[in-house]
Amino acid sequence: MNTAAVLTSPIEDLYITMVGWDSAGNTEFKASVHPLVMWIWIGAWLMIAGGLIAFWPDKQRNENAPEEDEDAGPN
Repeated sequence: MNTAAVLTSPIEDLYITMVGWDSAGNTEFKASVHPLVMWIWIGAWLMIAGGLIAFWPDKQRNENAPEEDEDAGPN
């Protein structure tokens, strides 16, 4: 099983994976760079937060009910 070592920064992610080794003790590694991966995750969290704010229910007001006067007291 290959396990990648990951070095993350805001600009890029560097993945290093050991591919194999031979009988002489030489080891082969594969390195790959994936740019701006962190910004994909930040953008996803911003979209989730924006969706929650957009779908947050407003305080419902019953417009057919008569307004009550606070100074009037009980009838």
